[in-house]
Amino acid sequence: MKLLHLLTGRHKKSDSHTRLLVHQVARDPHVDWAIIFSISFIVAVLLIVVGVYTYIDLNVQFKASEQSGKTSVGSIIDTKLLSKILGQFSDRADLRTNLLHGYSGPPDPSI
Repeated sequence: MKLLHLLTGRHKKSDSHTRLLVHQVARDPHVDWAIIFSISFIVAVLLIVVGVYTYIDLNVQFKASEQSGKTSVGSIIDTKLLSKILGQFSDRADLRTNLLHGYSGPPDPSI
């Protein structure tokens, strides 16, 4: 009720002096909570709409790829690049074991 009176310009304390809603921001907790609730509600609705739209779009794309029978696994994983990266990791592991073999000192976490 208090917020409705502020929106219409009528206030219980003084009928002649109309207090606008803009002047009540950060002075009246009812107005502050109404603004916080309104903005939160709008953001929540927008997030729900974007989520539903994304879900429907992905669902349609998934069903279309399922019906065509084509899978794009070959385009997602490049086996040559994967084997190259795994070789680099094994080279690093071999280098680390060679460096750690016979080393007596404080451990270095950057190796």
